[in-house]
Amino acid sequence: WDEYLSLHIKAPFFLSRVLGPVMKKHGGGHIINIADWRGLHPTKHYLVYSVSKAGMIALTEGLAKELAPEVLVNTVLPGPILPPRGVKPEQQKRLIAKTLLQRWGKPEDIVRQVLFLAEQDYCTGHCYFVDGGESLG
Repeated sequence: WDEYLSLHIKAPFFLSRVLGPVMKKHGGGHIINIADWRGLHPTKHYLVYSVSKAGMIALTEGLAKELAPEVLVNTVLPGPILPPRGVKPEQQKRLIAKTLLQRWGKPEDIVRQVLFLAEQDYCTGHCYFVDGGESLG
């Protein structure tokens, strides 16, 4: 519990409390968090993880309000990007079957979304799914 909350809520909160005012002072910036769609839709066996990611999503919304208009704050919600270690091929097939695109994503998919958010200047306080449609299932 404490590890998840420290990693997913406390660390981004305290970093933002230090860096946010510096960004505002220098005219702007972007904070881009990486969460998980399970923060919006908790799943069985991932309750603590889901709660911590939900906290990060709420933190994103709150920071967007607090740091606007100079600092834009958003969150990327990755789905199945790489097969988990130790997961057998038949289990991997079941995981991928839950996505609409029927395949694993690539780390580059996350990178492209982060770069998009870092380059735009009119989106703040939102979550962006990069999950092959898994969250719709």
